[in-house]
Amino acid sequence: MTYFIFSVVLVVLYVVFNCVIKKPETTGSMIGIIIAGLVIGGFFHGINYLILPTFSIDCWPIYVEAGLFAFACAFGASLRSSEGETPLDLDNSIIGLTFFGTLIGAVVLGLGLLIYQWDFWHTSSKQEMLDPTEVTIETTDSIVAATDVKNLCTVSEEVARKAIMVQMGDLKNTYEIGSLTKQSATCDFEATLANGKKVRIKYDDHIIYVGVLEHRSFWTWSKQKYSPAYVIADASDADKVYVVTAVDGKELKIAYTNGAYFSHNLERHMRFNGYAGTILADFDMEINEQGLPFAPVTTMENSIGMGTPVVTGVAVVDLQSGDIKQYTPENAPAFINMIQPSDVIYDRINWWGDYIYGYFHWTEKSGLTQACEGMDVVQTPSGCYYYVGVRAQTDAVGTQGYMLIDTRTGKATYYRRNGISEAEATRVLEANTDLNLEMKSGVLSLTEPIFYNIEGLPTYFSTYVSTNDYMVKYYGFCSTTDKSVWGYGKTLEEARANYLSSYYKNESGKSVKFAEKQTLQEIEVIVLEKSNINDVFYFRFDGYSDKVFVASLTPEMSDILWNAKKVKVSFSETDAKFVTLSSYEIIN
Repeated sequence: MTYFIFSVVLVVLYVVFNCVIKKPETTGSMIGIIIAGLVIGGFFHGINYLILPTFSIDCWPIYVEAGLFAFACAFGASLRSSEGETPLDLDNSIIGLTFFGTLIGAVVLGLGLLIYQWDFWHTSSKQEMLDPTEVTIETTDSIVAATDVKNLCTVSEEVARKAIMVQMGDLKNTYEIGSLTKQSATCDFEATLANGKKVRIKYDDHIIYVGVLEHRSFWTWSKQKYSPAYVIADASDADKVYVVTAVDGKELKIAYTNGAYFSHNLERHMRFNGYAGTILADFDMEINEQGLPFAPVTTMENSIGMGTPVVTGVAVVDLQSGDIKQYTPENAPAFINMIQPSDVIYDRINWWGDYIYGYFHWTEKSGLTQACEGMDVVQTPSGCYYYVGVRAQTDAVGTQGYMLIDTRTGKATYYRRNGISEAEATRVLEANTDLNLEMKSGVLSLTEPIFYNIEGLPTYFSTYVSTNDYMVKYYGFCSTTDKSVWGYGKTLEEARANYLSSYYKNESGKSVKFAEKQTLQEIEVIVLEKSNINDVFYFRFDGYSDKVFVASLTPEMSDILWNAKKVKVSFSETDAKFVTLSSYEIIN
């Protein structure tokens, strides 16, 4: 309705403008003005219906259309003002003056808006938009909870799509996979799959891919104006893929999607239902606790100029009924993860680091920071967060710390800690392994590193993927703080073992003073990890995850596998990182 009213207003303005410039001498002339106005109004309405611009005084589209409309009015009036014996005998000088006059006016308006938009006038306001809480990292657990290797995101989107295609069956003749969203899901429901099988789908804060099946063409959509299914792909297990056609026995009829047409198009549905003047972002799908599909669309408004949107809330659209409910970031339903757009957060981090001393830095860049390339989504005990490294502008490979930004509220915490960037970790994993030749020949490619807490160590994790079938061939870990600590392997367990062994070997090679004999204690503990490097055994025990226990004992140690075993050990109490075992006895 907003777009229609806007078009009607344009028609009225056109008619009034032409009548003021030159009063119609005949009824035919008046009819001609009205017809021209209707054509112009219809043109703008058609453009707006297709493009769906945001109509707000703090957004560009309304000014662009105002400039184009002004040109149309001026040009139409110049045609009527031309003096000639016939309608085709026009005064080109008047038309030319009108054209160039309007063009100059549009350029002046555009330059004025650009000057107003210039960051020079808004450096302080933009720099303060993020305002992160700054802390010094003491333990990795204070950032992100330790992640079991079984829950690492090892499935790329390409692999997920291939696995989904296999499960679609005959549906792939009519439908295609839409955009996939990474969601931290907590749900429990019975699903009916495309092959008719019923399964129980249950997740607890687990990363999955979700997406709607879209129609392949307008003609298939016109026959059946809804999608019969959405898809789920486990980000940690390529075998867990579901094409869900019914939830708890009720068939899905997903009517509002990004690929639908006319009023069933998701953005158009929102624009025509009260959101024509609202900046909208992220038309992605997420499922709720009962497995029902929704689209949490972020609503925003510009607060400084026209390029600084702030989140005002989230409009949750029921993809089956079309119902829209507006929430603030704080009271949005728990199943919604992504409210703060990643590109908005990325800009704020850069403004925060770049405008510390104002707009002009001249040659002084000391203290200026910027976000590292890549932004990951991590699950913490307190919720879902964006993770991004922060580096000095003068250092392309190192980091000064990390930021965690709440994906719902946008609240940021800056953890100061030196380390390496994701790009440097990629170079380490590409160059320092036996897979270097395969990487250079293009047989393997490395996925973008993801930040995890691996056994208390801040770690980048990547997979080596075959460029032929996108399947994972190897796994790689690299420390975020020390590029000499890394490991890879054909299995997750092998890669983790090599990585931890590299860490222990690196740490023990430093000037570390082992504990001197103090009060000897004897306890029973569970073995969490064991590594053997040059006949020296390194252990981590349950309850002592911040220490490394070292022993040079008999080969019977080889009987202790990576899975937990109960043992009796004795050692001296100490605050040292490395502790020498005085005795070791296998209990079971």
